[in-house]
Amino acid sequence: MFSLLGADRFALGIETIYEGYLVHYGRSRLFAPEDEDTALLLGDYLYAQGLVRVAETGDVTAVADLAELISLCGQARAAGRDGDGAR
Repeated sequence: MFSLLGADRFALGIETIYEGYLVHYGRSRLFAPEDEDTALLLGDYLYAQGLVRVAETGDVTAVADLAELISLCGQARAAGRDGDGAR
């Protein structure tokens, strides 16, 4: 579970955001979109719902950090960098 990297109160939001990432760039654990357009819309929806869940905790900094992470992941993929970053 990806959510183990954050506080328990963020778990559902983090997992939802990660699922959005997987829909966009990998293989979803929960969904099987029929085409790329559907995958794009579903991934964006999951990103938004994940941020909503984190926002419900009242931690604005966490929302900003996760939004930046989503942006950086998109930029890395657009630049042709593959994978999830340095290990």
